[in-house]
This record gives sequence, C-alpha cells and structure tokens, in this order.
Amino acid sequence: MPAPLLAALRRGRVLVLALAGALAGCFTVTSSSSVTPKELTAQAHAALATPMRQAEVHERLGEPWISSDRWRVEVYRKTGNYRELLVTFGLLPFPLPAPIPLPKEDLTGYILVSYSAAGVVEGVDTAVSKYPQAPLAHLQVGDFAFMEKEPPADSRTRTALQALIVSHERFAATGRRTDACTVLVGCAQMGCGSSAPIDIQLDDDASTKVPMGALGSGGRFPLVPLTPEPGAHTLHVSVQGKADWGEVSTSFTCAASELQYLMPAVRVLRTHRRENLFWPQSRLEGTVQVQNTVPAEIELSGVLLWTNGRWLDER
Repeated sequence: MPAPLLAALRRGRVLVLALAGALAGCFTVTSSSSVTPKELTAQAHAALATPMRQAEVHERLGEPWISSDRWRVEVYRKTGNYRELLVTFGLLPFPLPAPIPLPKEDLTGYILVSYSAAGVVEGVDTAVSKYPQAPLAHLQVGDFAFMEKEPPADSRTRTALQALIVSHERFAATGRRTDACTVLVGCAQMGCGSSAPIDIQLDDDASTKVPMGALGSGGRFPLVPLTPEPGAHTLHVSVQGKADWGEVSTSFTCAASELQYLMPAVRVLRTHRRENLFWPQSRLEGTVQVQNTVPAEIELSGVLLWTNGRWLDER
C-alpha cells in the first residue's frame, strides 16, 4: 500500500477515536443511601418554613443529640452511608453504559436548630461530614455555631474534634451565674503557640482540664468558660502530655456574679545543653493576664459551651 494512503488511513483512524472519546462521557447515580445532604436540607427547610415548635421538631427529627433548654439550642446527628455508581459510555466498541461501583462512604449529617424564647424555631443549618476520610462540618445559626474538624497531628487522640459555640456577646449578656464567678480563658493569635495542644486547669481539680487552641482557626480560638466558687483560685497552663516541660500558673480572686478574662501568652522554649547538643531541652514559659473587661483581640471570639460529649457550661 502506498505510504501516502497508509498515512491518510492512520490519520482517519486517529480522528475517529478522538471523536469517539469526545462523545464518550460519564456520570454518577446514587445506588444506595441512608442519609444524603439533600434529605437533611429538606428536613431543615421544613422546620424553618412552617415554623415549627420544639415538640414538632422532635416529632420529625427524633431526640436531639445535643440539647440545652437554657441556651435554647439543639444539634441532631444522623449517621449512614452513601454509595454511587460511575456510569461510563461511549461510541466504541458499543454505545452501552458500563456501571462501575464506587467505594461506599460513611456519612454523618448534622442539623443545628435554635429556638426563640417562645419555643419556636428561629434558625436551622445543616452539614454532612465524611469523617474520618474528610471531616468537615461548620454550621451557624444566629449566635450559635457547631463545628467538627480533624484533631492536631500530634494529639493523643484521633477522634474528630466537635464543639458547640455561642457568641461572646450573648454569653456575656445571659451566661453569667449569680452563685459563682465566671472566668473566660482565651488565646489571642499565637498566645497558645506550642508543638502540642495547651491544657488549662483550675486549681487541683483535674475535671476542669480543657485543651486550648485545638478548635481554633485563622488565629482565633473559642473562649473556655470556668465557673469556680467565689474566692481565690489558680489557673495552671501546661503542654498536653508533657508534664516534664513544666507549667505557667497565675493566681486570681473572683467574686460572685463577676466576669473575668484570663489570657495566657505562652510558648515552648528549647535550649541545647552542653552535655547533649543533639537533644534540646523543652520548657514552657509565659504569663497569664487577668482582666475585668474583654480584651479587644478576643472580643469577637465565641465561647465554648460543649465539646466531645462534655458540657463546659450549664445546659
């Protein structure tokens, strides 16, 4: 066969294959699911459009996962799975669809609901998380926010971090107790900078220990509320899991119904000793400021109400 004719046939074959590839395509279809973003959104919109009372929301969504009568807020959690089929088709060799099952994904759906003083739905938001493959849940309704995020790489637990947060403005207006003093502990920018999460603890009470900074983003961290009895107390700041690195502490006195702000500014100092230049010695150092008015750098931060199954403030 002459070379020019052979070259023309080859060019024609390439052209046909290119056209077939261009006309070929793919799409996905749901093959099975027990919870989807569309279903969650529909439930949320129904609760907001009516609007429903709290009892009606419970009837539709079931018992809330997190609930506070004092703050008039609830979080619903629905777990399930979701699987799609990738359907491909083309002209060659036959124009037949070829379904390919994709891996099943475990999903967690969240619905955040806030209520008015009359018990009527005020706002609703939804989100779906694919933890542990891709944890991501950021919901916000009015003064409330709920988040789920991955723990720090050096954290002692690989459990997703979850938190319910209220705005500082609302907490300052309604969150103050009359039978105890209220202390808000916060970090500004890199005030809690360390190679591991910073723990705070009130006096010698281990039940008050809370990690700081793990739930922060963009240099802003939620404030941690403490409600000790009126009198003299000590705040201890340490590095999580590093007792030998020492601690920074400060003493303060608070009165009933008083609101105070404690601001740790700490960092880990590493020094090299002559006897072992290849293994630095680490030590926590810094200060804790005590103020009676909210520092400007944390005024827009929220207050942590609940985190990973634990209420930090009264329900």
